[in-house]
Amino acid sequence: MALMRFGSPLIVALTLAAGSASPAAAQSITPTDVQRLQDSIYDASRAVGQLRSRDANEASQLQAELDDASDEAIYLKVKLRKNEPIARYEYADVRDRVLSANVYISSFPGAEALRPPARFIPSWAIDRLSSRAEIS
Repeated sequence: MALMRFGSPLIVALTLAAGSASPAAAQSITPTDVQRLQDSIYDASRAVGQLRSRDANEASQLQAELDDASDEAIYLKVKLRKNEPIARYEYADVRDRVLSANVYISSFPGAEALRPPARFIPSWAIDRLSSRAEIS
């Protein structure tokens, strides 16, 4: 009797939780997402090329990281062509590494000219970055 009293709400809660998890899992990576990722990598690589005259060692390390990210983006593109599923975390990992490189590039003095366009930065992050710049 006690099991029925506590078991029923638990089953209902688990069913609702499982149902709400499905839409997030159903979000899939599209070819457009991967193309945007590749464009961002290309833009960051161009900025690194400009940075090379200022700090060749840092530029070489950043370029190696971007080359790895480019290889992984190509891998994601191939998976899409073969109709294989791409886990959201696979895409997010590459995207985050590219974002990290872009933030690092923008930290150099005079980097305004080097900063590649922000393709993946959500508006809330831009607002935070803007407010930090105003505080400084």
